[in-house]
Amino acid sequence: MDPQTYRAVVMGKVQEFEKVMEENEIPVLDQVTFQGNTILHLAAIYGHDHLVQRILAYELNILRNWNPGLNCNFVPSFSHYQTLLVRRNYKGDLALHVAAAAGHELIVGLLIECLRQLPQDITMVIGSEQMVIGNIFRVSNNDGDTALHLSLKGNHVSVSLQLVREDRSTCFLLDKEDVSPLYMAAEAGYVSLVEHMLRGLDASFVGKSVLCAAVKSQNLDILTVVLESDSDLVESRDEDGRTPLATAASIGYDIGVQHMLTRFASSTQVAYIKNEDGSFPIHSACSASCTSALKVILKHHPDTIEMLNSQGQNVLHVAAKSGNARAVGYLLRKSDVKRLINEQDIEGNTPLHLASSNSHPKVVSLFIHDRRVDLKILNYRGFTALDAAEDHMATIPSLQEWLIWMALVAAGTTRAPRVHLRADIPGLTTDEDLILKIHKDRVNTLLVVATLVATMAFAAGLSVPLGYNSTEFKSNVKHSYEESAFHAFVICNSIAVYTAVISTVALIGTQLADLKCMLTTFKFIVPLLGFSIIAMSLAFVAGLYLVLGHHYWLAIFFLASGGFYLMALLLLIIPYASPYTFSPLFFRYFLRFPFSMLVSFAYWRDGTDGECSSRVFRWSFLVVLFSYFLLCIDIIVALCSTTKKPEFFSTEYVEGRVGLSETGLELLGAPALIKAIQVNRCIQGHLYDGPKKTYSQL
Repeated sequence: MDPQTYRAVVMGKVQEFEKVMEENEIPVLDQVTFQGNTILHLAAIYGHDHLVQRILAYELNILRNWNPGLNCNFVPSFSHYQTLLVRRNYKGDLALHVAAAAGHELIVGLLIECLRQLPQDITMVIGSEQMVIGNIFRVSNNDGDTALHLSLKGNHVSVSLQLVREDRSTCFLLDKEDVSPLYMAAEAGYVSLVEHMLRGLDASFVGKSVLCAAVKSQNLDILTVVLESDSDLVESRDEDGRTPLATAASIGYDIGVQHMLTRFASSTQVAYIKNEDGSFPIHSACSASCTSALKVILKHHPDTIEMLNSQGQNVLHVAAKSGNARAVGYLLRKSDVKRLINEQDIEGNTPLHLASSNSHPKVVSLFIHDRRVDLKILNYRGFTALDAAEDHMATIPSLQEWLIWMALVAAGTTRAPRVHLRADIPGLTTDEDLILKIHKDRVNTLLVVATLVATMAFAAGLSVPLGYNSTEFKSNVKHSYEESAFHAFVICNSIAVYTAVISTVALIGTQLADLKCMLTTFKFIVPLLGFSIIAMSLAFVAGLYLVLGHHYWLAIFFLASGGFYLMALLLLIIPYASPYTFSPLFFRYFLRFPFSMLVSFAYWRDGTDGECSSRVFRWSFLVVLFSYFLLCIDIIVALCSTTKKPEFFSTEYVEGRVGLSETGLELLGAPALIKAIQVNRCIQGHLYDGPKKTYSQL
C-alpha cells in the first residue's frame, strides 16, 4: 500500500482518500499492507465510520457497473463476488471480523447493511471455499473464530447482539478449542444475550458444556435459562470431565448446587452422577475453599458421605489430600464420620497419611488433636503417618514439612518397625546410611549453635554490666530493682553457659555414635539447647536494663520490645523442642497456640491462605506501630529533658546524668568525665581522695 493511501485511511481523512480514488480507483482498492489488511480493514480497525461508508459505496458502485471486459483480477465472474467485503488478511480475518473485535458497533451495522443490499444468491469466493453471501457470518479466521467469537472475547455485548440477530446459528459454532459463542456468553454472565441465543431455535449443545459455563459465571438467571432450554445438560461434562453439579461444588457455588439439587430432586439424582475420573460431586465439594456446597449436598443427600472415588478414598481422604482444613474440621464435628476417620484407601493410606505426605500442616493439626485418630496405622508400604511425612520430605525441608514432622512427633506418632519394611516394594530401602547422613547434618547445625551460645554467654559473664564487682557492688546499687536485675543477669548467664557447654560436648560425642544413640541424644539435647538460648536472651535483657536504668522511658521501651521478641522466641523454640520432650494430650493443647501461629506464618509466606495472610499482617502491623509509638515517646522525653540548664560542671549533675562512679568510669574508659569531676571538686573545695594536686596539675 502506498504511503499516501495508508496515511489517508489511518488518519480518517475522507477528502484526501477521495482524491486518491479519483486518480486511480481499482488499484487503490486492491492494495494491502504487510499484514494483508485492505483499506476496508484499516478503516474498520481505526473506527472511521465515514470512511467505511465511502469505501462501501465504491464497492457497491463497482458491483453494479461490473463489465466482464473490465481488466480486474479480483472479480473473476459475475456469479462469484470477491471484493473487499470478503477479502481476508493474513490472519484470515474479514473486515467484519476486525470491526467486531474492535467493538465498533456502527461500522458492523454498515457492513451488515451493505451485505443486505447484495443479492443473497451470489456466491462469494473466500480462498478455496465458496458460500452464498448470507453465510458470511459463519466464516471463521485462522484460529477458528467467527465475528461473534471475536466480539465476545472483547466483551462487546451490543455488537454481539447485532450479529446474533443476523444469524442465530452462529451461536453454536465451535472454534479450535471447542468453545461456542453461547458458552462464552454464559461464562461471561450475559443474561439477555444468552436468552437471545436460545430463543426460538433448537439449540445444538456441542463442544464444551454450556451448563458448566453458566455454573462458572455463578449467575442463577443464566443457569435457569440454560436448564430450561435442555434439562439433559445436567449430565454433560466440562473439559475436566466433571458434571455441572461437581463444577459448582468445586468452586463453592452453593446457590447453584442448591438450585440443581432442588430442580432434579424427583427425577435425575444428580448427586450420584460420576465424573469421568470416578469421583462424585461430594468429593469435588471437599476440595473447595469453603464448606457451603458440602453442607448443601449433605443436607439433601446425607448418604453421599460414604461415597468412594476410584482410589477408594472417602470425603475425608479428599479433603485431607487437597489441604481443605475447613472441610476437615466440619466433617470431624459430624457424628456419623467416626467410621471414616481411620478408613484406608486402595494404597492403605488414612486421611492423616495423605495430609502428612502432601504437606498440609493445618489439616495434620486437626487430626492429631482428635482422640479418634489412630496414629499407629500402617499403609500397604508399611509406613505410619510420620514415615509418610519423612518419605516425602525434601533434603532441605520446607516450613510446612518441618511443622508436620514436629506435630506428628509431639503427638506421639511412632515410626514403623524395621520388620515391616519390605524389600519387594519398589523404591523402599532399609539402608540407614541416608538417614544417618541427614541426622549428622542436623547434629552439625546444632553444634554450631551451641558453640555460639556458649561463646557469647561466656563473654558476657566476663564483662559485667556497670562494672559490678565484689568491692563496689553496694556503692553502685541505688535501687532494689537494680540488684534484682543484676542477680537475674548472673543466674541466666550462668545457666546459658553451662547448658550450652553440656550441649556442645554431647553433640561432639554424638557424631561418633550410631543412629539410635543419635536419636536418643536429640531427646534431651534439643530442649537443653533451646533452654540455653532462652536463658541467654533473658540475661541480655537483664544486663541491658541495668545500663539503661537511669533512662526511664528508654528502659520501658526496651522492656516492651524485649518482651515481644522473647515471646516470639518462645513461639519458635518451644514447638521445636517439644517433640523430644512430652507427648501427652494436655501438652499438645498447650502447644496449639504457638503451632497455629507458625502455621499461619507458613501459609502467609506462601500466599496460599488469604485469611492467615491478613491475620499475620494485622498483628505484625500493630506490633510495629506500638514499638514506634514507644520510641517516639522516648525521643520526646529525651528532647524535653535537654531544655533544663544544669550547673556547669556540677558533680551531682555529671554523676547523676551519667549514673556512674569514678571506678565505673575507669572501667568504661571515660577519663575525660573523671577529670571533669575532679576539677569541679577542687574548685568547690571538696575533699579529694588521692595525691595532692593543684588545679594546674589536673
